[in-house]
Amino acid sequence: MTLPAHLNDITPRSTTTPVEQCLVHISNELAALAEAVRVLCSSRNGFARAHVSCLPPEILATVFMCIEESSQSFPNKGHRPTSVTVTHVCRHWRRVALECPSLWAFIHTSTSVRWMGIMLERSRKAALVVSCNVTTLPPDSLEQVLSQLPRIKVLRLHSYHWDFDRTLDHLLSQPAPLLQEFRFTVLGDSLGRTLKPLSDAIFQQRTPQLRSLELMNCSFSWTSCIFSGLRTLCVRGASSTLPELLPALKRMPGLERLALEQLSIISGGSNAFFDRVPLVRLKSIVFSGTIQTAVALFAHLALPDNVKIALNLAKVEGPQSLSDLLSAMKKSPGKFGPVFRSLRTIFWCLTTVVQFSTSIKHRPPSTWNASDDDVPLSIQFQSDSPVAIQPPILFDICRLVTQGTIRTLSLSSSKDLDQFWRTGSAHFPELEEIHVNSSSIEGLFAALETVNTQNADIAYRSLRVLDLENIDITRGYPDYLHGIITVRNSHHCGSLRHLRLVECRGLMVKDVQLLSDVIEDIDWDGLEEVLESDSGSVDCGCPECSEYDYY
Repeated sequence: MTLPAHLNDITPRSTTTPVEQCLVHISNELAALAEAVRVLCSSRNGFARAHVSCLPPEILATVFMCIEESSQSFPNKGHRPTSVTVTHVCRHWRRVALECPSLWAFIHTSTSVRWMGIMLERSRKAALVVSCNVTTLPPDSLEQVLSQLPRIKVLRLHSYHWDFDRTLDHLLSQPAPLLQEFRFTVLGDSLGRTLKPLSDAIFQQRTPQLRSLELMNCSFSWTSCIFSGLRTLCVRGASSTLPELLPALKRMPGLERLALEQLSIISGGSNAFFDRVPLVRLKSIVFSGTIQTAVALFAHLALPDNVKIALNLAKVEGPQSLSDLLSAMKKSPGKFGPVFRSLRTIFWCLTTVVQFSTSIKHRPPSTWNASDDDVPLSIQFQSDSPVAIQPPILFDICRLVTQGTIRTLSLSSSKDLDQFWRTGSAHFPELEEIHVNSSSIEGLFAALETVNTQNADIAYRSLRVLDLENIDITRGYPDYLHGIITVRNSHHCGSLRHLRLVECRGLMVKDVQLLSDVIEDIDWDGLEEVLESDSGSVDCGCPECSEYDYY
């Protein structure tokens, strides 16, 4: 097509206009600036973590190991190992982590099948710590993990009853020369089936370093030689006879921790020919069962004087059965070994817990356990009837194991303890501290009020500290306590020096101010919680509500 004459002198437009050239130039400048910012940020981050990056690799690896070990109690729910996290921080951390085989040696149930293979590869020849629920693992994964038995150091397995045989086949396949701790729990046998037995050929009888064995709901041969080097033995929910149990314990001279819980010790042959088994290194023993079984067991054990004892007993038939148990332990009344300074006790509906401590430091009583280092003796007993367990049995226990040395009493109860407090003063003549939690204090106040000027019979004469926690302070109680302390001071009983009030309902500021006139040190949390009366009205603490005295 021919252009018009007046357009012939126009130069055709170039493919790149000035605007486009400017855009290209700006884009190049932005890219250069972005790269400069990246370099500066990298330099800044390098200076910011210079003190970390300069750490020797072995120090970083130790820190990573601490992170991994602490995470074992809280496994990653995303099925990704915690050790992977540190590999995503920087190249240096990733290199250190990948060059530390021990960091990848922790295999647990939450580890996904994909990561399990990677961790076994990255751990190389490091000793493994395995904690797995057999039922949640695919068969090939279980085989993959247990194929590493020769380098497993810690093995904790949870298996349901129907997976027991599959698991046992793998445990029989190879020796475990590095195994130090083996814990095997069999679950789901609630139908009363026969306990699954562990074969004598487990680990091909080659576990020279095995020091800790914990079994639950599975039986094993007490004559097996692979358990002779144990330091810890915990058996729950199994059965044995004394002729089986005692020789087995005799072959464990280094035993330091023994727990026989829900263990059915059945009669089998005569026990009279067995000498006492010396367990000279034993630090703690835990037993649950009938008191008759406990007597039969302890009668054949020679225990160190400083051993910690925790008993969960049923069918305690009064002080005579307790006396028989102490005699079996070769402990005469009042000669139990350490001097007990504190007593922690719980009286609930069907359970009584009594814990004797060598420390005078107050600690609230807890359920039955042997973990507290300062509790050499802990006894729990239960009953099917609330009437079968009464607080006076505590006095029988104290008479048998102490000589009036208790200084601190910590008590929690759902029972009416009026009579307990009235008679307790004679059994605790040197009591200096009383700590009460979730219990009625009416009986305690009535006992503290007892003052006989003729024979100087003053209840709890040495009391210096009163600690009340989670208590309903009924209207008039502060005035009542004020009057009690005033009377006791007038008879030179020794003043109540410290009063602690925590989560006490119904307590008002004016009540604390009143008590401060006779008690030099009051520790109050400041909680003012109004109690609702039986009639449905509310005691607000005003003068009109307070004019009614408790007595």
